[in-house]
Amino acid sequence: MYTTRHTTQHATHTPRGTRSGFTLVELMVSIAIFAIVMTISMGTLVVLIDTNSRAQGVHSVITNISFALDSMTRNIRTGFDYYCTSSTVTSLPSGTRDCNDGDTIIFNDGETGDRVAYRLTTSNGVGVLERKIESGNWLTITSEELSITSFNIDIIGSTGSNLEQPEANILVQGYVVHDDDTDTDFTLQTRIVQRTLDY
Repeated sequence: MYTTRHTTQHATHTPRGTRSGFTLVELMVSIAIFAIVMTISMGTLVVLIDTNSRAQGVHSVITNISFALDSMTRNIRTGFDYYCTSSTVTSLPSGTRDCNDGDTIIFNDGETGDRVAYRLTTSNGVGVLERKIESGNWLTITSEELSITSFNIDIIGSTGSNLEQPEANILVQGYVVHDDDTDTDFTLQTRIVQRTLDY
């Protein structure tokens, strides 16, 4: 008599809908979406870096022109005998002269008494502001990274005997020079009243 021993082996089956892992198609779609998101993110990052670099450059240049204008304003305010002209001068004339739409202002320094002048001129195709003291040379006071397109000076009350303090109105316009074709325009304006009493 033979006894048959049956060994039953139960296989563990997982229902089809609950299998773990990814199919090849799901993996490829995930990688594609990740690549698209990373490409967009990198593009945005590059634009932000470029914008930040440009903003820092513009800030540096605007700081330069602001410093030059502040220094000029302080010297003119404490000076006297304002002389305004729109013609080219080789030597600095004495006396006073009112004008509209001038591009050169000449005055006596309040501390030293030296004759000082500021003017707009062109250097290497770029508009720059220059300063001259007595018979010295014209020296550039603005950065090469900006171009001054307008240096408009109006002076009133400097001539004749009047009860008005001499007054200078200065308008500076220009743009920041970029490597590409875009420009960043700026406009600065200041009103200066002579501090020394004009009797």
